[in-house]
Order: sequence, then C-alpha cells, then structure tokens
Amino acid sequence: MSGIELEYVQEMILWDACDIANASLPDVVTNALERGDSSYVAGDVFHPSQSQSLKGGLCLEIDPGIVRALSPELMQELRELMVKSLQKAIIKNKEQFVGLILGEARQGRIYFDRFPQGDPRLF
Repeated sequence: MSGIELEYVQEMILWDACDIANASLPDVVTNALERGDSSYVAGDVFHPSQSQSLKGGLCLEIDPGIVRALSPELMQELRELMVKSLQKAIIKNKEQFVGLILGEARQGRIYFDRFPQGDPRLF
C-alpha cells in the first residue's frame, strides 16, 4: 500500500470519527449540565489531528481555545468520547483498515511499528 493510500484510509477513519464524536457531543454536554457543570460547547468541536496521527496513532483534537474553557470533568468525558468515536470509526471502516494493515505487511512493514512502542495505546 502506498503512502497516499495509507494516508487516505487514516484520514477517512479520522473524518468518520469526527462525525461520530460531534454527533454525540450534545449528549455529553447535556449530562454535564445535569450534574451542574457550567462548561458548555456546541458545534463541530472535534477535528482530525493529522500531525499527531502521523506521530503516534489515529488522533482527534479539540481547538485549544475551547479546551481552556472546559472543566476537567468535561474534558475527560470528551477524551473518552474521542476514543470511543475512533473505535467506532475503525469498526465502520474495518475492511479498509485491515487492507491498510495487510498492504503494509505485503510491503514487508508492520503498520503498528510506525508508532512509539513505549505507549501500548493506538489512540
């Protein structure tokens, strides 16, 4: 699999993860408001982080200006939402993801060797 195809599959997964996370955002915010958290976010908060994804896995990001206004509890919930959304996006694109891994193997590379081994997380 060429670098272009690899990047395309990763970007496809990232954009699906953003869509999933942004669609779930109102539920997370509603739960935070119900427990008395005054932090509030709306709109498309999640974006693909291509630079971080190239360094260490598939990553989403939140605009730093928004992050500063969030309570630690809501920020933790948003991190958890990012991980769950990435997992769902990988499952949604499982055939492409498996093809990406197999394509790398055919070229004599192990897809997961691209990422630092000190941290066993993909996300």
